[in-house]
Amino acid sequence: MAQTNKSKEIQNVRVQTKKIQENLISNEITPAKIVVDKKKLQKDYDMTPVTGTFRFTEVPGGTLNFTFGKHKGTNKDYSLVDGKVYTIPRCAAKHLKQTGRYPIHEYQTDINGVPIVRVGRMKIRYSFNSLDSFDDSDTGIVTAVKL
Repeated sequence: MAQTNKSKEIQNVRVQTKKIQENLISNEITPAKIVVDKKKLQKDYDMTPVTGTFRFTEVPGGTLNFTFGKHKGTNKDYSLVDGKVYTIPRCAAKHLKQTGRYPIHEYQTDINGVPIVRVGRMKIRYSFNSLDSFDDSDTGIVTAVKL
């Protein structure tokens, strides 16, 4: 069921993008209008809800409190407890995925015997495991260019 809803949302964004491209070709809208429409489409896509389980590996059983808002006027306070299932906007889930770990550096010697610093491993602080088929790289938005 969740897969069908995601597919419908992505299809809807693609249809709207195609309409914008067709209108641009027929000179009914200006490039400035396309930028505004593209931003609105991106905001709508980013705000679609995603359901998933929050894992706080750094503090088992703890609570992570943060404020996040990718777009103007969308700032919201979040309080996520380890092991609970939440429905949050796609952009907040992507934010958790990108910021939930940090590198641990270590020294290594190169072939000349000179010590160098490299990333040994990544320490996972927290994660948001989506129960939906969540793909943060697929926006479904195509950029229209007037020829």
